[in-house]
Amino acid sequence: MVAFGQGPYSVLLHGTIAGCTANSVATINSTTGSLPTITDMESSVGSNCTFDVSFFMDTQSGGFVVSTLCSGLIVADSVFYTASEFDSTQVFIVLNCGGSNADCEGVVGGPALPGTPCDDGDPNTVYDQWTPSCECVGGPLQPCNACFYYDSVSIGNGSVPFTIASTNCSSGGVTPYTYLYDFGDGETSIGEDVVHTYATGGNYNICMTLSDANGCTNTTCDSVVIGANGSINPVFFYDCEGLLNGPNTYGTPCSVPGTNEPGVWNYACSCIPDSIYYTCQAGFYAVQAYAEWRYWVRPSPRVWV
Repeated sequence: MVAFGQGPYSVLLHGTIAGCTANSVATINSTTGSLPTITDMESSVGSNCTFDVSFFMDTQSGGFVVSTLCSGLIVADSVFYTASEFDSTQVFIVLNCGGSNADCEGVVGGPALPGTPCDDGDPNTVYDQWTPSCECVGGPLQPCNACFYYDSVSIGNGSVPFTIASTNCSSGGVTPYTYLYDFGDGETSIGEDVVHTYATGGNYNICMTLSDANGCTNTTCDSVVIGANGSINPVFFYDCEGLLNGPNTYGTPCSVPGTNEPGVWNYACSCIPDSIYYTCQAGFYAVQAYAEWRYWVRPSPRVWV
């Protein structure tokens, strides 16, 4: 079954206070609607005027309000995030206390501070940012890799018939991505996580094409079987009489071949006599034992009934 809006989401807040002092403290509050609610959380500012705080948020999109005291006055700003379901999300904020220190580009009071985005000039790196030593460094560019999986859609104690939900698990490349699903029935859909309902049962091939901001494109496909009753990938089997999804399965009644005795089907699909024997006359009778999987008979001493 598929569940939507799953959390928590890992969000890393990187902050810089330009012109900080030895006693500078950053105060963090969550924005309205961001859960869990964060109220007046304080983070000490390091000697390089930066701070880092990790959060696990229940809401996939939200934000933080960060404030600090600058010469007795409160300076505040907001930063917002949209979290990934598959990896930590990083956001950056800079508060300027009017410091006279030059930024990483040599501009006094400028915005090019450690932890902020930059461009290292290398087309093979992504997500470049200034390091604490003012080096512009990016990570290696990974090829975009399309990935998705699907499941039925739950409703109450059952599933919505003929309906699947596709969930994206793509990676690599450069965000933002675009997604195009082809469900194999002539219908397509654009979106990261999509729901689709088939008109009839049958075998279908689902393909998802991923495109990233750097021009990379990748496609992956999977198959799905929709049962006549709308079930997703139903189980097909032949019973002990060779009937498709038939009733003659292990433990059900049958007639022992060559006799009128009642029996049951065993795991090997052999019809063996039932373990209970009924008689209407008293006397001595031979009792035989039967084992499943491998059919065998073991006579035992005669018993009086």
